[in-house]
Amino acid sequence: MQNKTIYDYTLKHYLGQGGMAEVWYAENGLGKAAAIKILKEEYVKNKDVTDRFKNEASLMVKLDHPNIRGVYSYGTIDDRPCIVMAYLKGEDLFIRMEKGERFDPTQMKQWWNQLVDTLEYTRQEDIVHRDIKPSNLFLTDNGEIKLLDFGIAKIRDRINQTKHGTRLGSPMYMSPEQVKNSKDVDYRSDIYSLSVTFYHLLKGSAPYDDSIPEYAMSSIIVHQPLILKDIPAEWSAMLTPYLAKEPNDRPALKRFEQKHPSPPKPKKKVKNMVFASLAGVLAALGFCVFYFDMLKSPEQAAYEKAIQTASPEIYEAYLLEYPNSVHFNEIDRLYENLIYDKGDSLYLAKNYDEAAIWLHKSAERDNTSALLRLGFMYRNSLGVPQNDKTAFDLYQKAADLGDPEGQNSLGFMYRQNVAVPRNDSIAVIWFRKSAEQNYAPGQANLGFMYKVGYGVPRDCNEAVKWLSKAAEKKHADALYRLGDIYEYGCNDIPKNLTEAFRLYNEAAYQGHQGAKDRLSKLQISKNE
Repeated sequence: MQNKTIYDYTLKHYLGQGGMAEVWYAENGLGKAAAIKILKEEYVKNKDVTDRFKNEASLMVKLDHPNIRGVYSYGTIDDRPCIVMAYLKGEDLFIRMEKGERFDPTQMKQWWNQLVDTLEYTRQEDIVHRDIKPSNLFLTDNGEIKLLDFGIAKIRDRINQTKHGTRLGSPMYMSPEQVKNSKDVDYRSDIYSLSVTFYHLLKGSAPYDDSIPEYAMSSIIVHQPLILKDIPAEWSAMLTPYLAKEPNDRPALKRFEQKHPSPPKPKKKVKNMVFASLAGVLAALGFCVFYFDMLKSPEQAAYEKAIQTASPEIYEAYLLEYPNSVHFNEIDRLYENLIYDKGDSLYLAKNYDEAAIWLHKSAERDNTSALLRLGFMYRNSLGVPQNDKTAFDLYQKAADLGDPEGQNSLGFMYRQNVAVPRNDSIAVIWFRKSAEQNYAPGQANLGFMYKVGYGVPRDCNEAVKWLSKAAEKKHADALYRLGDIYEYGCNDIPKNLTEAFRLYNEAAYQGHQGAKDRLSKLQISKNE
């Protein structure tokens, strides 16, 4: 990449990389510096990623604020999308914390005020950032704070790029409404995220235990108040109102020198006597059904809705909202049964992006079918970036759970040097585990290993034994390899061209090209 040019900016040296892009330092003909953010090559063919990358550029190029990193243009280098943006000297706040730096609460007031102005500007522009966190706050060498990375920002009231069920952002800093549904957020979600971020910066440690599963963290964010500890009282008073679970209860952001916003007043409860009287009046008017619906708790109403709709989205919302419900286990079982089916149906419809979302949810619950399907998708870049290591990990988990297809897939990866160094002995172990569960591809692969002597001593009788088991199930490759043994003979197994012809014919009938070629060869030999 060095010395390549885009819009008169020449790449000088590599600066670093993030999850999806690498960043280079560049200068134009007049010596003006820029940072060039280039999408990693493995994501170039992923339309969802490239769309989000372009979305970041198209949003940021329109923004003009001193605390938002400036973007100059969007283009490509070697067919890889890239963003030309302002070069900043300094480090993001997460890196500074990782190095052990702790921040002065007084200095942080200046940052807070700058970011209050920034979010008021984005609110006026109808933009929601959706991923405010320490690593997206950059402190320049001259003390300015900059908001970075609008890659998943949303323009309000416009068709956006978030698919139903997709959760975008960094879970630890998400607002409760973003945890529930990434589409259903506005500027008040950024207020919440900014407040969690500043709590992290002030405290010097993560606001939540990042070792717990995402599902558990999501439940905590939705249901449990974030109690601010070990920070100055004035900061606690400033941040607490902005951490209200309900967006409507969060006041507008204010600069630090202004009067602190007060927590929302508790809502008045309707007295039982008044409610009872009202119920009597309604009953007298013939509204008994309406009255009894009013008596239902929100949890009971949500439960009945979930049962009636039988929708995984509704089930998921219920589980997040009511983790202590007596119906939790029932809904959880129904949810577990449905999420794979939804992912599978989306996959069969070739809606791979959404399929991956639901299959991931199912895989988290050790559904081996989901693990295997996801492994295939990562191997073939279907809805997810191509990643053999991730595929290997998914197959490994399925194999450890005793799934014969997972065991066979793991053996294949060891045999073919995919994501792991080639190791025929380990491949044989996994092929055998699969074969002993009567899985035809595992039997065919184990038979082949015995036939050629990979990972085990060459043994034609063992090869015939396992290949025959798979051939009985009409496994095309097993039929072909067994035909090969009978065509040429193998140690004490004599040639048998009649049997070879029969086996090749069966394999060819299933479309095996090698078998078709062998049949043509045998026919020619027979005619001669």
